Amino acid sequence: MKDKKIKKIVSSDLLRAKQTAEIVAQQLNVPLDFDVRLREVDYGILNGLYTIERYEVYPDFRKCYEDITLAFPEGESLSFVAHRVAEALKDIANNVKNRAIGISTHGHAITAFVEETFSYKVKRVDNCSFVHITYSPEKDLFEAVELPPAREFGNNNYNPLY
Repeated sequence: MKDKKIKKIVSSDLLRAKQTAEIVAQQLNVPLDFDVRLREVDYGILNGLYTIERYEVYPDFRKCYEDITLAFPEGESLSFVAHRVAEALKDIANNVKNRAIGISTHGHAITAFVEETFSYKVKRVDNCSFVHITYSPEKDLFEAVELPPAREFGNNNYNPLY
């Protein structure tokens, strides 16, 4: 990450993203802040369950991936998460002018944001992946510079099993 010229890192306050951000911030010797809006999707009653257990608790949970406006039971919708992350990114960009900012968040949160913002179907976001976007406050516009791999043509089904 040293070649990215990052001047600050903002992270989810949840453990794995926080630990990653702390390591990177220390290595780059840059300040670190936390923003709860960068948290992973709240899956409600499905939080912490393996896929097989999700089927037992809420057999139709995949519908929440297929229709991003449907909230997980007692949780959030992917559309809500995409907008939550977008608002966080806008605020962060507006408070740190003309600088490269590192963001440490979670796989489904960044996938929801990318898919909603760019109408781009993500194949998978691996742990410690690099996604490069820019934001222009003047235009209120995100631009995709480097995104995760796209899903294969013809495969429109979201696969939450990674």
